[in-house]
Amino acid sequence: MHKTIFMIILCLLTSCAVPAHKLDNGQAYMAQGELISLSDGSEIELEVENYGSGSNSTEKVLLGKNEKTGETYKGNYLITESRNDSVGQIYDNFGFSAGTVRSSSTATYTLKGLMRGDKGSVIPIVINLGSTVYWIADGPGYYDKLKFYGEATDNKDNKYYIRMNGNVIVRQIDRKN
Repeated sequence: MHKTIFMIILCLLTSCAVPAHKLDNGQAYMAQGELISLSDGSEIELEVENYGSGSNSTEKVLLGKNEKTGETYKGNYLITESRNDSVGQIYDNFGFSAGTVRSSSTATYTLKGLMRGDKGSVIPIVINLGSTVYWIADGPGYYDKLKFYGEATDNKDNKYYIRMNGNVIVRQIDRKN
């Protein structure tokens, strides 16, 4: 009897576990932001494929468009993890080992990527994500936790401030460079 009730409850729970927004093939969640030029204030629209979007690709897509120059950008990024681990030995008053101390910091993540423009610009992208690597799980909209910041300098020595604004859209993307 208990097994039957358990199976019924399990079936009910799993039937409710449907993602809020199913993506079609070739689509991805894209977090929106901008690169703001520190020299003239112009903006490059930036879209960053959500790391948790379910795609099988290890490298995720970066897209950009400079409305002022008409240059479009495409690239890829990876997430790197940084963590500090320490191990120490404790000794008593007589110099004998009394134990081991282990310490570990919280992992922090950094987005590192490269965008190439169709007019020759190359922009390395670095965004500090803190302790969050999976940005969203439930579809397009506005997400306060997506407000990340970073810096970039292109191959022409132009410096940019990167601001992710929290907006997420669904976009059809082409993974070929």
